[in-house]
Amino acid sequence: MKKLFFYGAILAPISIFGAASPALAQAPASVAAPVLAKATLWAQGFKEAQGLALDLDGNIAVADAKAGEVVLLSKDGARLKTLANGLKTPTMLIPDGCSGFLVAERGANRVVALKSDGKIYPYLADVVEPIGLWSRDDYMVRVVSHTTSQVFEWTGSNGVDDKGQIPGAWRLIYKPADEEAGADRYGFRCLVGAGDALFFTDETEGTVWMRAANGFVAPIAKGLGDPSGLLFGNDGALYVADESEGGRLWKVGVGSAPQIVAQGLGRPRGLLFLDEKTLLVSSRDGKIWKVAL
Repeated sequence: MKKLFFYGAILAPISIFGAASPALAQAPASVAAPVLAKATLWAQGFKEAQGLALDLDGNIAVADAKAGEVVLLSKDGARLKTLANGLKTPTMLIPDGCSGFLVAERGANRVVALKSDGKIYPYLADVVEPIGLWSRDDYMVRVVSHTTSQVFEWTGSNGVDDKGQIPGAWRLIYKPADEEAGADRYGFRCLVGAGDALFFTDETEGTVWMRAANGFVAPIAKGLGDPSGLLFGNDGALYVADESEGGRLWKVGVGSAPQIVAQGLGRPRGLLFLDEKTLLVSSRDGKIWKVAL
């Protein structure tokens, strides 16, 4: 099982991701021994909990894909209200920087802006089966097209036109080249950024990929089972949800083998840090877990 890591701090976009060709290091062949964190049930009753995000008041929004809803929970997990319903398979969501969220609506092949008053404003251009979403500084929005294994960036407006739509287009910024090994691979899922670099999960070989600012693409970890959501912690490590083997949470550090830090999480998908040591993990079996790292 081959794994690649890069030297230096993961969250160092100038020294690492701004380089002409980021340095990579071969990690040990074996997976590190598990150091299991305490996982407790935090909320339940969803049909298929996926994306998690904080609002401006510190409440937690949950995308319930099978119910077609986005639900708002309090800081202690109590259900406050339903922000939106009637959506077609809402998957991941992120804050929009104002008073709402951007939601990947997989079943409708679109991304929408969901405001705190429940109003929905769709991005005018379609994108096939979107799952993962990420934005930098609330304007550079990227989205993963799952079944096409492509990553797009929004090139249009952030404002709404007189038809209640957000005009613009999705620009393709990455797809596997024909000559790449596994160019026909299926299953990009979620993404997160660090500086100008992107990291995204791929079902094929349980891979996490890095795309540097200059377009350089390389795997940073393989053999993570069935990876989905991913998120950086304040410790500089990348945390990855894995839907295989009963549901695991991986920690991908720098220059070391990936390590399982929690298990028994069902089919984990979304990740959200409440503080430096507390991570929420949504599960597609309808639960949300709290992991004390």
